[in-house]
Amino acid sequence: MPNTKIKKDVIRDFKKGLTTNDLIGKYGLAKSTINDWLRPVRQNIDHLNYKQLTNKHLKLLKEYEQTKLELEIFKKLNCLPSSPRLDKLNAIEKFYDVYPTRTMCRLLDVNVGTFYNHLNRRVKEPEHIKNDKMLKPLVLKVFNDSKQRLGSIKIAQVLRKDGYTISDKKAKQLMNELNIKPISGKKKKREPVLVESKNKYLKNRVGNNFTRNNPNEVWVGDVTEVDILGNPFFICIILDLFSRKVIAHRVHPKNNYNLVSNTLKDAYESRGFPENVIVHSDRGSNYTSFRYRNLLYSLNLIPSYSKTARPRDNAVAESFFSHFKKEEIYNINYQSLEELTESVDEYIEYFNDFRPHHHLNGRTPNEMEAEYIKKKGLMALLSYQPSLSFQIKKTFLSGQMTLNSSKVCI
Repeated sequence: MPNTKIKKDVIRDFKKGLTTNDLIGKYGLAKSTINDWLRPVRQNIDHLNYKQLTNKHLKLLKEYEQTKLELEIFKKLNCLPSSPRLDKLNAIEKFYDVYPTRTMCRLLDVNVGTFYNHLNRRVKEPEHIKNDKMLKPLVLKVFNDSKQRLGSIKIAQVLRKDGYTISDKKAKQLMNELNIKPISGKKKKREPVLVESKNKYLKNRVGNNFTRNNPNEVWVGDVTEVDILGNPFFICIILDLFSRKVIAHRVHPKNNYNLVSNTLKDAYESRGFPENVIVHSDRGSNYTSFRYRNLLYSLNLIPSYSKTARPRDNAVAESFFSHFKKEEIYNINYQSLEELTESVDEYIEYFNDFRPHHHLNGRTPNEMEAEYIKKKGLMALLSYQPSLSFQIKKTFLSGQMTLNSSKVCI
């Protein structure tokens, strides 16, 4: 019994802060006896200290995370408790689905009920206003990407092709709100030539049929003049009526046989040396010359000519140059032939690759030809027999590719 009382006294004094040596001196007990009595007490103290430290650590960690969140909220809200109440309410609403509402209200000193009243009483923005806000930057981007050439109809076609729902009228409305208009220049008046040629070789084999179902059925060509520092330069182009693609073009200081013949040779080579293609043009002297007609016959191409003073007989080429001049030529002050050539190259690449065409239902010339290749099954042929690539390309470019009558034998 006395030992029990002494043990309790030893443990009590130990908890008060006495060391083992102090206890030995006070009670005259052996060190091993005191250590045996104190061992469970020491273990219990270590466990309690660890638990207390763990809880303290978790509490500090929670406070740290809360402080970190509050600092992040302050930065995002960009608002202070001293700011106007409406500014604070709008700032909280902006991040309503991002951060805890009560935390934001507490940081900005706003009553939670006041915020919810503000939120519930606000009139929701109509869907068509939201849609307009979403479409405006897209309209502006397409407009700028085209170097301010496209109007509302073309911009609407580009956006519909990208999967957006927008009418021509809506595109026009948004362009008016953005205060943007496509560039345009003055049209030059042409003096009509009233003398009709009676040459029986100058037949019109195209008429008003400017729609073709296959490439390389009809090509149309024309030449236009551009002045640089008072000096005339000439641009010659050839388009394929099927896709409205510019398949060849040249720029030259003189409007002569060399200009039109070299452009024709470029087209003939780029399209894979096709035969029996109708090549249509106006009755300019370079096109009606014996040398040019002889070149057509030597390449197994068929000449065709508009009637005199009838630009609508070559409407596709005339239309191309009309758009080209309004969207490019009349808006640039050229200083050299090199600048003009670079401008022509850039516009024709834009015309073939990017500019949607009304006649092609909003597609570009290159998209039209790519769809033709896919429709006729050329992709399948190329994937199974790559060695046929050149033959398939030549057959496609000759305009004679059909699934049942192909020049390519497998």
